[in-house]
Amino acid sequence: MVLTKLFGSKKNKKTQSQPSPTKPASPPVDPGPKTLEDLIALSRSDDRKEHLTALTELARRLTAGESSLNDLVAQGLNKTDRIALELHLDESARPEDIGEEDWVKVAIKGFSASVRKTAAEQVTSEPSLEVLIKSSKGRDKAVYRIAKDKLDVIRQSQREAQEQEEKAKTVVDAMERHASASLDPLYANKLKSLVDQWQGWQDLASPALRQRFEQARQTAEARVQELEQAAQAEVEHHQALAMADQNRQSIAERVLNELRERIDALSLSEDDVREAQLFLTEQQHAWRESEQLSRPSKDEERAFHRLCTAFEAVLAKQASIEKRFGGWEALLQRLEHSPDEMDAEAHALDEWLHDLDWPDDTPPPELKARVEQVLAAHHDQLEEHRKKEVQAVRQARGLMRRCMAAVNEGHLKRASGLLHGVQDALEGLTERRHPGLFRQFEETREAVEKLRDWQSFAVQPKKEALIERMRHMVDQSIEPQARARAIRAMQDEWRMLSRGLQNQHQDLWEQFHELAQKAYEPCREYFNEQSKLRGLNLEKRRELVQQLEQYEEITDWENPDIKELDRVMNMARQDWRRFSPVDRAANKDVQKAFDEVYQRIRGRLQQEQSEFRDAKLAIIERARALLDEEDVRHATETAKQLQKEWQQAGHLARRDEQALWKDFRAICDELFERRGQQIEAFKADLEEHRIEAERLIGQIDALAKLDDVLAEQEQYQSLREAFKHLGTLPKAHHKELMDRYTKACKAFEAASRVQRNRQKDQHWLDLIDWVHRARFDESVDLDVLRGDFERMEVPAPARDLSDRLNSWRLPPQPEDAEELRRRTIELEALSDLETPEADRALRMELQVKRLQEGLGRSTSPTDFEQAVVDWLATGSVAQADYEPLAVRMKAAREAWMSRKN
Repeated sequence: MVLTKLFGSKKNKKTQSQPSPTKPASPPVDPGPKTLEDLIALSRSDDRKEHLTALTELARRLTAGESSLNDLVAQGLNKTDRIALELHLDESARPEDIGEEDWVKVAIKGFSASVRKTAAEQVTSEPSLEVLIKSSKGRDKAVYRIAKDKLDVIRQSQREAQEQEEKAKTVVDAMERHASASLDPLYANKLKSLVDQWQGWQDLASPALRQRFEQARQTAEARVQELEQAAQAEVEHHQALAMADQNRQSIAERVLNELRERIDALSLSEDDVREAQLFLTEQQHAWRESEQLSRPSKDEERAFHRLCTAFEAVLAKQASIEKRFGGWEALLQRLEHSPDEMDAEAHALDEWLHDLDWPDDTPPPELKARVEQVLAAHHDQLEEHRKKEVQAVRQARGLMRRCMAAVNEGHLKRASGLLHGVQDALEGLTERRHPGLFRQFEETREAVEKLRDWQSFAVQPKKEALIERMRHMVDQSIEPQARARAIRAMQDEWRMLSRGLQNQHQDLWEQFHELAQKAYEPCREYFNEQSKLRGLNLEKRRELVQQLEQYEEITDWENPDIKELDRVMNMARQDWRRFSPVDRAANKDVQKAFDEVYQRIRGRLQQEQSEFRDAKLAIIERARALLDEEDVRHATETAKQLQKEWQQAGHLARRDEQALWKDFRAICDELFERRGQQIEAFKADLEEHRIEAERLIGQIDALAKLDDVLAEQEQYQSLREAFKHLGTLPKAHHKELMDRYTKACKAFEAASRVQRNRQKDQHWLDLIDWVHRARFDESVDLDVLRGDFERMEVPAPARDLSDRLNSWRLPPQPEDAEELRRRTIELEALSDLETPEADRALRMELQVKRLQEGLGRSTSPTDFEQAVVDWLATGSVAQADYEPLAVRMKAAREAWMSRKN
């Protein structure tokens, strides 16, 4: 091959040295210079080579100064080529009319590499870069690399923005969940923490996320504000309660100070007593107003009542003593210097001191110390038996006062015992020297007997009912244990009914006891069988203890079978429970032995399982930590891995295994259901709101049905506030719940109005009751009735009723009964209340008469009250005629008050 090349080369040289015999070669064709028009036309060619040739020549001419860019544009140079030529002349040139699309075209079709690179560097949008990469791939490496690097930067920025958006969205989601979460003491702190987290993402989040966060934040802040307002309202409420308590204390102090001043004034006229009584009435009214804000304690209310009683009694008795024995100063001097034959004076002063009952924690009146001093000196001069007599009087009065209190409270047994004590205290005292004391004793004894008669009357039907129930039990077929319990319950009920009624209803007790013995007969055989069964069960338990002890001995504790041990322990516990009942006393030692062997085996079993338990507890804690994980997907994947670790962590006793697995499974379930948690939580909140609304409405309904609705005003307002802050109610139940809520509120407020009217009407009810006693209770003296009338809060139109006392005690007159019936019908007509059929003709006659006399005008409250007073003032009427008309009169008043309100 090499020789061929060498020889070939020489041959060629020889050939070239000789002239060619052929014709001479033709000279090259010179096309000559082209014009601008030709170059411009050639630049528009679709042939890339011709296009590059034309632009290269145009670039040379521009560089040489043979042509200008304006000339080329004038000849029709297109925009893309113009931009390429401008960049050729000046790489920093940036024409004002160029757009992103133009840069892409230049980067693809530019006639030189530098022009294409410069144009590629100006492309910035993602779509344009994608087009540029697609067009330059495999054709222009430099342009491809520039576009690729720029697109990578954009996409990296997009990924970072997306990650930031996801993290911001996580914070927003947490804020929205917090806005709808239930309120707790850490609610405000959690809100502040979420707001602080948002500060780092706020500028990077989208407007939609910022709007969502702001809405949720406003909702949460509103709830925090509501919580703070509720707390403030609670504080204000407690302050109001404290102010009411302080006001009541001030009222009591004012009453005490007034009483002290009145007592120390010594001389009291009837006007002074009436003025003091008016002052006391005002303070009592202020006390009742304070009770509307907060209810006083029983001790506080009892102390104020005792103070008011002392106020009335002491001043009245002080004026009475002055009227009977002369001035106080002279009386005290006489008693101090000449005590003989002044027992009545000393006794009156002693009663005055007893009624005074001054509190120990406040300074007493000066007169009290003076009277005590004088009485002490007087008593020191009396003989020993007189001292004992005074002591006996005091003891008797104290016992009678306590006895009456027991009667008022319905405690018969205590009242009977105190009455016996009074009888013992009265031994050695004579009725001649103490007529008032013995009269008070008779009143106390009668009150106790009335209570005993009432309770005996009320208890006898219940005892007879118990006898019938026990008689029915004799023939009834019932399970022995239930029969024994029923008999025991009836016996306990009989004992409860017999308290305070010893030696009464003995014949009923004998019947009841005999029937109880017959009813218990079927139980004796049953309980004998139960005794045998308890003995057998006790032997079975002893055998079980022995078996457990043997099992403990034969067990290989070096390699114990955990499942088998757990199964045996469970079976032992079940068998132990199955062998019952047993005799409690005999079972005590067996129970102790069972507990000891069971706990020994159980302790060893738990010791073997401690490592497994620790491992599974650690898995539970790791799973619980996932609940705070923001990345839900990562948390659920980790939970799956923990489930695999759980299966490899060893076995525990069945009960312990189930308890730990229950906790672990609950955490896993919460993690797996977390994505739908927000929707489910919202639905659950709606249902919770509905249930709470139902509960609140039911409580308001229940309050409206109570007897004392005014005492429940605070609870009512609390329920209304709770309903107001319930939150969103389900749309399907919204109208129904709101209608029921409105109806319940109206019912409560109506009941409140009715009770207020009843309280305002109490002085009328007292007056009606006083008139009834004055007419028909002949055991009450007229002077006593007049005294009661003076102490009552009498309505203005009825102040002269006491003048009618004598006329009411006269023999009944038919014309008075007829007048009372006519006035009853008038009251029914005034209150628009229906009149019974028998009196309708008379009602029509009265109405026609009123129309003829021009009395058909509307009736004012004053007119109606006067009509009631006229009814009460009617002359003597038989009780049989009075009672049904009184019922109709009261019904007419109720109808009038209802219509007025």
